[in-house]
Amino acid sequence: MDFGFTPEQEALRAEVRAFLDAEVPPDHPEPHIVPEEGTDEEWEFGLEISRRLRRRGWYTAHWPVAWGGSNLGRVELGLLWEEVAYRGVYPVNTIGMLVAQLLLQFGTEAQQREHLPPIAHVENIWAEGYSEPDAGSDLAGLGTAAIRTGDVYVLNGTKIWTGQAHRANWMFVFARTDPLAPKHRGISYLITPIDAPGIRVVPIQTMAGTVCINQEFFENVRIPVTNCIGEENHGWQIRREIGGRGPSGVGPNDPAVARRHLHQLINYCKESQPHVGRLYADPSVRYQLADLAIENDVLRWLWYRTLAGGVEDGRRAVAGEIVGIMRREHMQRTARAGVAILGLRGGLLPESGPWAAMQAWFARQYLYSVPATIYGGTVEIHRGLVARALGLPRA
Repeated sequence: MDFGFTPEQEALRAEVRAFLDAEVPPDHPEPHIVPEEGTDEEWEFGLEISRRLRRRGWYTAHWPVAWGGSNLGRVELGLLWEEVAYRGVYPVNTIGMLVAQLLLQFGTEAQQREHLPPIAHVENIWAEGYSEPDAGSDLAGLGTAAIRTGDVYVLNGTKIWTGQAHRANWMFVFARTDPLAPKHRGISYLITPIDAPGIRVVPIQTMAGTVCINQEFFENVRIPVTNCIGEENHGWQIRREIGGRGPSGVGPNDPAVARRHLHQLINYCKESQPHVGRLYADPSVRYQLADLAIENDVLRWLWYRTLAGGVEDGRRAVAGEIVGIMRREHMQRTARAGVAILGLRGGLLPESGPWAAMQAWFARQYLYSVPATIYGGTVEIHRGLVARALGLPRA
């Protein structure tokens, strides 16, 4: 099997690296999650780098030419964001790009004209309204209802664990528009300004000490029927069709982020450190680093194989699910191994100053990664989806 890239793809990689060398300062603020959910400094830098990428034509490079894109291929898009992520740069508006994908495939021309340009120009920031207090992994069990009355939906209910809602000005809400339909039917994608009358956003502080998630309460929010993406009551089918396709646009490439810090950790371990010497001299440390490096490489090439069409169309969603499971567990294992290898210094947070090893990335990532195998549907749920798609018997 050829694991290489074409000359054209390597030329794109070199071009991206030259851009990053010129545009990204070596000491730039690096978020541990997407910048919408980080500090104000990380957010501002994410906005600025996104605008620079837009001016270069890469922020929406995967969009159709008619909407300002260049129809960049799946592998090329993956390569672009891999290089950006490995440099520790996270552009903003990952959810906005998901909305753009929904609109490009299922939206009306009026919806596209209204929403695609502000996303492309990094003006409108979006939040997603999926999970609820009683419906997270069991998303089809959601209770937020949007009852149609004439030419509007009246929305009532709540969403929770919503990333970046405190920075967003628009959001989509996955809501039940037919309360009498079966569980996986009667759900629609609705979009609304986040400051619409009747919407209240409550930030939630995480165990990492930051505000990166929120809860929203909807009380008689009036949403025009024209703000429904796709056919009414077909939200679940749309979500399944969109899922498992690889990158939808900007966003962190988790294997590249993990590889960046794994390489930093290897270099750290090879240098003599005060009071502990060379951690790399310990065989158990080398074994852990080698295991992580091998796992990262496997994940990276499986991801590229999925993007390159090395998986049959009928199995691509399954491959996407497998990559998603591996990605989340790998980030979790990388953070935990780093904290363990670094010893007492590995658990110190940034406020500990010079005593915190490697800018406390592993300590912060450890805290952020605790729910990594829970949010977005637990990995057990996703393993069940893979088993069902492969025709395996129920437990």
